[in-house]
Amino acid sequence: MTVDTRAVLRPRSDLGALIEPDWRPASERMLLDAEFRTALVSSVLARSEAFTELGGELVRRLRRYPYYAVLRGMHFDPDNILFGVVACLVGKPVQPYPDPTFAVLRELRPSAASTSAGWGVLTEFLHSDSTNWPAPNDVTVMLCRKPDQASEGTSLVLPLDDAIEELNTTRGLGTAAVERLRTQPLPWAIDPDLGGGTTWAPALAGNDIRWQLYRIAEARDRDGALLDDDTFDFAGTVDAALANSRRTHEFMLGEDDVLVINNKRLLHGRRGIADPVGSRRVLVHCKVDFDDSGRANGHGA
Repeated sequence: MTVDTRAVLRPRSDLGALIEPDWRPASERMLLDAEFRTALVSSVLARSEAFTELGGELVRRLRRYPYYAVLRGMHFDPDNILFGVVACLVGKPVQPYPDPTFAVLRELRPSAASTSAGWGVLTEFLHSDSTNWPAPNDVTVMLCRKPDQASEGTSLVLPLDDAIEELNTTRGLGTAAVERLRTQPLPWAIDPDLGGGTTWAPALAGNDIRWQLYRIAEARDRDGALLDDDTFDFAGTVDAALANSRRTHEFMLGEDDVLVINNKRLLHGRRGIADPVGSRRVLVHCKVDFDDSGRANGHGA
């Protein structure tokens, strides 16, 4: 399935011209500062109704099916100032790691993709982001600087509604499996820099999903989480059903396309890339919380 046409947005391409050089943060961490972000967003909104409309429409789309948006036709500056503004229009950029040099806006290249022995490239599995945080982020924003020259690494997204329908109609799973995902806590390995250990939580909570089979396995293997074989096999069966779903939306991001996803209502990933070292694919990545998420501060969990 190709990108859902309801998800495509075409903002004015000249919005970048409205961002004054003075608004470049002295450091990326300033994007996390509430005072700086408020001044930045207030300034650009005051100068352009188009920014007001874009921010409002993005939030509306993220909160209804299919829970993602693809921005096309904008032109982004090399310093990612406009990309930072787009992220701030959705909510608060978050970065909970204590290292002050940790990037808020992070480049993703196939040659540096996270891998694990026995698993391969982790981003090739459908997942939600920050499953190794105590509380995952609400939104993930990704700018495609350059697509892969061989048209590999296509983006994959699976909305929560479709994921549940897939499980409901999969032989051996069905509604009982969905109910199990809502009620049975699963172990999630937390990053050592965020306290380590294991957080136990159901994969489905209300209208939200938290999913990454690798983190469940990591918690079992690294922290000795008390996870019985039947439950782990069940999680593997669920992951396989989601991975093989024909309900998954698949599309290629072009240069300067922005993919914005509701991280609590959508699983995402990408297809494999045969030559990750030679690939020219570059994404810029930012994690965000909605303004009404109730976080204690702008630094994530």
